[in-house]
Amino acid sequence: MCNFKSTITVSPSYKAIWESLGLRSVCSISRHFIKEGIQNKTAVVVKPARLFISESEALDVFYKQYEYQTPTWKFFGRLSKPRREFTNYAHFSRLTIQCADPIACGEERDRFGRLCRAFILTRAVPNSETLIQFLSEGKATTADRDSIRKQLANLMRLMHEAKFYHNDIYFRNILVSRNGDGLTQLSLIDCPRGSYSTFLPISNHRQIKDIAAIDRDALKYCKRKDRLCFIKEYLKIDKLNNNSKKIISRIEYYRHNRW
Repeated sequence: MCNFKSTITVSPSYKAIWESLGLRSVCSISRHFIKEGIQNKTAVVVKPARLFISESEALDVFYKQYEYQTPTWKFFGRLSKPRREFTNYAHFSRLTIQCADPIACGEERDRFGRLCRAFILTRAVPNSETLIQFLSEGKATTADRDSIRKQLANLMRLMHEAKFYHNDIYFRNILVSRNGDGLTQLSLIDCPRGSYSTFLPISNHRQIKDIAAIDRDALKYCKRKDRLCFIKEYLKIDKLNNNSKKIISRIEYYRHNRW
């Protein structure tokens, strides 16, 4: 597979660091981060690692690689999941939504354009854990819960007002950390399926799908009052009205039929 064509994209702020590593192909990058190799199988591998800048300085990173034993036509003529995720982080940054910091991504394809291997490398969010872990381990105070709910409603509104839809926004893909003042900070990760949509019927469906995904997990960890507050904060209303009640009905209908 190492003879196939590699395409690598590096974030501008990390180009100097990347050049110092001397990694010129997707194959060499794979060998660098997955030293034990992958035994000829289709797989997705996620590994925490350290990217050494110098002998005394290193970055904590996450390396995710998609490996296809048989080159796949599935991504012929279109971007791989890592490449889309890399692009979506740039979209989040433009929308002022906190997310994982992308370092590099790459694809390896055969001479027919079939995808053989793809990767994305992101900087780890320091001292973070998933929203599931944070809420299930009893760490969240009432103030933490209020802050998380408001942040989540705000970032969802920012996305949807821009006609961007995550398509995979579950609690496992939301990280919680604390800023310098000790306040909770949300960061989005793992968004290879997100995209823009301006066609109204599709946009409306994807809006409901995103909110229903949040509500599916919120059922396990949040009270009904908090879930209703989330809807009001998302819609920027003080009281539920006919429109908001219709949206809630559509969310519940989607959730019951999808899960």
